[in-house]
Amino acid sequence: MSLVETSPHRSEPMEMGHRGPVVLIPGLAEPDFFLQPAAAFLGRHGKKVSSSGIGFNLGRLRHEIETSERHLRDTVDRNEEPAVLIGHSIGGLYARVLAIRNPEYVRGVITVGSPSHENPSASVRPFNVVGNKIRVLLDSMLRHFMEELQEPMSEGVLEHHIHSPLDVVINHAKHCTDSMSEHHRVLAPNHLTLMLNPSILRKIDNILTM
Repeated sequence: MSLVETSPHRSEPMEMGHRGPVVLIPGLAEPDFFLQPAAAFLGRHGKKVSSSGIGFNLGRLRHEIETSERHLRDTVDRNEEPAVLIGHSIGGLYARVLAIRNPEYVRGVITVGSPSHENPSASVRPFNVVGNKIRVLLDSMLRHFMEELQEPMSEGVLEHHIHSPLDVVINHAKHCTDSMSEHHRVLAPNHLTLMLNPSILRKIDNILTM
């Protein structure tokens, strides 16, 4: 089951009308090619899609953010237009750090099933010992990046969050609800396959196009 509902916290819709490059950033323990079906879908809808350049997201944040930052700059310089960054799970937090560091290179950020940038570990459901270990891991991984993550996005860089109340890993109710971003709710239970969900891919395409 997948029902899409948009719940903006802004008084006006955040319109991207984006024709530039789109960079896909995988979640933890995901390779770039895991997002190939999403890239193919967006490509069929006329989007210029690129991978993150990470290869395989092993949670080495400093290395992976620096690698994807170089790739982002090369992609934008080649296309001569800023990019929209789309990140799955923790990849959404990578996207936010990249946007804060490189506002001139980024048109917007779309996160899919990502933890809250305000308190990432609190967004993880404590469903069992695995959930608690994920919380500890997130705290350890992100400790050097929390100050950047919590900075406000630069003016002109748009931020959309797609999340599911059925997600068994991330608790969407804990997601930040700041007035400078727009939230979209999709009923999709499997955290790992959110970026394969047709309703979510259509929502991403709509956000990029509107």
